[in-house]
Amino acid sequence: MKNQIKIVEERWDTFSIFNSQGDATLVFDVTFELQLIAGEPEVRYLSNGDPGHPATASQVELLGVEIHAANIAGVMDNVDEIDLTPASKKALEVMLFAYAEENLHSIEWKQWEDF
Repeated sequence: MKNQIKIVEERWDTFSIFNSQGDATLVFDVTFELQLIAGEPEVRYLSNGDPGHPATASQVELLGVEIHAANIAGVMDNVDEIDLTPASKKALEVMLFAYAEENLHSIEWKQWEDF
């Protein structure tokens, strides 16, 4: 498992961004491309008796975002799913990439549990 790197695509039918009142304001059907890097446990001593090394934490890196559909309930009157033009799709993907990257370690990535 040492130095194991895995590139995965993780599809979320419902990825929600909540407003300050706790309402799901933006809901996306999205695929995230992730790079998972396995950590390494602490080794106190090497087999030859030399000092070992500290543990390294596992890491996740966001590589890309592809939005398939968006629902912006509460932002626009009576709008459920919006029609994504190429420009609006790209703008939402850039925004969602920045949001997910900023909140990377608080998101419960599905693929991470199996890594």
